[in-house]
Amino acid sequence: MYSGIAYNLYIDSGARVSIDSIRLKFVYKYQNYSWTKGFSVLSIDKLSCVIESVFFVFNDCDIQWTYHDFFKIGSYCRTCRVSGIDWSFAVLFGRYVYDSSCRNVAPEIVLDLNPNKVPMDIIHRFIRILADTALSSSLVRFDVAFDFPFPRDEVLLLRSADSRKSYRLFLDHGSKTEYQGPRASHGAIKLYDKSAEAGLSVPVTRCELTLDGSKLESLPDLFPKLYRFAGYQLDVSFADLPFPVRACLKHPDLLDDMLQSVTYKTRVKYLSMLDSLQGCVLTVDDWPRVLSFLSSALSEYRRVML
Repeated sequence: MYSGIAYNLYIDSGARVSIDSIRLKFVYKYQNYSWTKGFSVLSIDKLSCVIESVFFVFNDCDIQWTYHDFFKIGSYCRTCRVSGIDWSFAVLFGRYVYDSSCRNVAPEIVLDLNPNKVPMDIIHRFIRILADTALSSSLVRFDVAFDFPFPRDEVLLLRSADSRKSYRLFLDHGSKTEYQGPRASHGAIKLYDKSAEAGLSVPVTRCELTLDGSKLESLPDLFPKLYRFAGYQLDVSFADLPFPVRACLKHPDLLDDMLQSVTYKTRVKYLSMLDSLQGCVLTVDDWPRVLSFLSSALSEYRRVML
């Protein structure tokens, strides 16, 4: 079913669940002694040289550097793109800050990678290099991917009733992508056509959720309302449903408009009716099992820094 999609660690529970992105931060002393040069150098410079030397260990590995000399708070002064055959990841060096004690460049390094697309031995090797002299290391954030074996145009995202949550819709050659919440923020949602993105011959819709590094347990509460009404078998109870609910079952695109036009109490009532329809709600089968897997997977990816 999911042939053609790269996975490292995953679990099947109503959807195929995997960790699609992790962002790790390492903090160092401002300077570290270099035995090669015989004097102290900036920690980020020393680690840059170490990563350059690792390049020669891997025959099929390439390293490219990008430098950002302009000062912008929160951005990084240089980026290292490490790539191999069918995989790549980024290492960000030196965050720009207002701090004269470190000459406005914080001694931090961020490793940003998709663990589904990078070999496990490569992940562990680079984490070991970055963690070796770090004062501290932490998981900043990670993305969890839920892959459902259905066409994108059959999967409906119920937009949050909270007006403070931003929503964006993009249509590209018939492919529909929805975003809810600021990108890279805790609870941000992306729903898109994985088949179109990966060039698959089978239908797969992916829902990605972004979580802060320490908030895995909040995942079930953050998971959005996803519906699929295609193929729902209308039975005798269909006639007992209120007309707006029946209309949405036949024309799912009306759901958001319908719910925004009713009172909160009616909204809750109608959603309860939709949730009771067997097979129409897309979610995982066993949240405790999924949370246990994700916790173990995060530990395995970060094993050398724990």
